[in-house]
This record gives sequence, C-alpha cells and structure tokens, in this order.
Amino acid sequence: MEPKSIAPIVLFAYNRAAHTSRTIDYLLKNKEAADSILYVYCDGWKQGSTDEGIRRVKDVRKIIDEVTGFRSVNIIQRKENYGLAKNIMAGVSEVLSDHGSAIIIEDDISVSPTFLEYMNKGLSLYENTEEVMCICSFLPFESDELEEAFFLRYMSCWGWATWESAWDGCIDDSSLLLSRIESGDEKYDFTIGGSYVNLLEQLEANAQGILNTWAVKWYASIFLSGGLCLYPNKTLVQNNGLDGSGTNSGRSKRFGMLFDPTHRVSSFPIIAKESHAAFRLFQQHFKKTFRFRKLKIMIYPIYKWLKEKSRINIFL
Repeated sequence: MEPKSIAPIVLFAYNRAAHTSRTIDYLLKNKEAADSILYVYCDGWKQGSTDEGIRRVKDVRKIIDEVTGFRSVNIIQRKENYGLAKNIMAGVSEVLSDHGSAIIIEDDISVSPTFLEYMNKGLSLYENTEEVMCICSFLPFESDELEEAFFLRYMSCWGWATWESAWDGCIDDSSLLLSRIESGDEKYDFTIGGSYVNLLEQLEANAQGILNTWAVKWYASIFLSGGLCLYPNKTLVQNNGLDGSGTNSGRSKRFGMLFDPTHRVSSFPIIAKESHAAFRLFQQHFKKTFRFRKLKIMIYPIYKWLKEKSRINIFL
C-alpha cells in the first residue's frame, strides 16, 4: 500500500500513561505505522484537579513527546479540559477537514498487527460508496456464519475510521435524533432487534443533560441516514480500559477476548448491503449479554452493601 493512500491516525489521550503507552506500542506493530501520520489530542486537566491529577495528565504528555516510528507526530495539547465527547468531535472534524479520511482510536485500545491494513483497505475500497459511512474493527463474538468482512448498520467505537463526507452527517443534537427514531418505526432495528435497549437510554440521557457522550449520536446519525458500517469476522482490537480507570466506563470482564495477531481480512464485500446473518448474531449476542440487566438493577442495593461490608471486589 502506497504511503499516499494511508490515512492519518487520530489518538485521544488524557491521564492514563500506561494505557497510552500500550496503545502506541501496539500501533507500531503494524507495518503501515511508519507511513502513517499520527495526531494525538491530549486533553487538559480538569479545573480544581489535585496535584496528583495534574501529574497524571503531564505523564501522558511526556510519553507522547517521545513517540517515534510514525511518518510524523502532531501533538495537540488542550489548555483546558474538553472532556472526551468534545475532544473527539472537535479533533475528528479537524483532521478530516485536512485529510478527508482518518482512523480513530482512544488511549485504551490495543490493535492487532493487521489493524491498519484492514482500516486503510476499507477506506480505499468504499471511499466513493455513499452508504458506507464507517469502518469498525471490534467484534464481541466469533461465528463461522459470518463472511470475512460484512456490513451492519450498528456502529462500534472501539477503533474505527471514516471519511469527511460521512462525518459531515453526524448530528450532535440528541433530542432531534431521539425524536426521529421514536417517531418512525425504527426502535426495533436501532436497538438491534430490541436486544440493546441501552442505546435508546443513552440518547435519552444525553438529551436530558444527564450524560455527555458522542458515540451513540454518531451511531444514530449513521442509522438514520441508512448508512452501513464495515466489520471484520474477528475482532482486531482489545479494550484495556474496562479496568475502572476510565472516566466513562467502569469495571467489566465482559469483553475479555484478545485479537488473533495472525488474522488478516483479505476478502471484502462487493455489494454494500447489511448482512442479515450478522444482524441476527448481534441480536443473539446482546440478548445474552444484557439478559440479567434488570435483575442487576433490582439487586444493586444488596450488592453495594455486601461490597462495602466485605471490602472485596464483586463484579456484576
């Protein structure tokens, strides 16, 4: 793959030095890294942060300052705390306006050695296919029923890529997105056949100002546009941030799988059409994943009491 066809990588970091270092190390295992421009958006510390909080942010910046191995490294150090949603929305828009396409990861994502190859191939193949709006890399399960690569309307934000033409359609108004989904007969498909109702709850929380996230709005924008996301049949990334260190995520052992470092996506779909098999398998997966969600909510007070009394880690 010629350097001119390699999209820039946009990395978002904040205050997790070990996670950030790991993410960069895994990116450098990709042979395309040497020809890739890397942009790193380092968020600023929050107003009123402790000395320890400020030190953690500065530790990340020290690591970024020493990064080599890419075609070039561009560091954007926020002078104030943007928060993840604003930082990503602004940073992605800036890079896309200069380059037309980009590969986006956060500081807790480890990628496989074939991640950049897959991403750049997808961006190149579907650049002029209007309905294809995003390239995704995380698959939460494995199945022999899936094609080597396939399309789905659902979007996963753990390592993704897009084009400026698609990103321009991203709507930042949660209330508008929610009303459009609820006014039509879209809730069933939007929640992956009713299996992932938390997606609607996220939109509602954003509309009410309780939550401030970006990914569900990007997904809703793709969904309402009739857009498609490309997926591999095996995950190409690992999320290392589900250890309680993240601002927007707690502890979870739900996605403990690790990518196969030898897996390479070599066959891509010719026709841009959602895979019915993939929709069904995602639906089955999310139904299984969230089947105890209501029960967990009911027993949470007991769980909290037990955890405080025993002082041991209990994972729900």
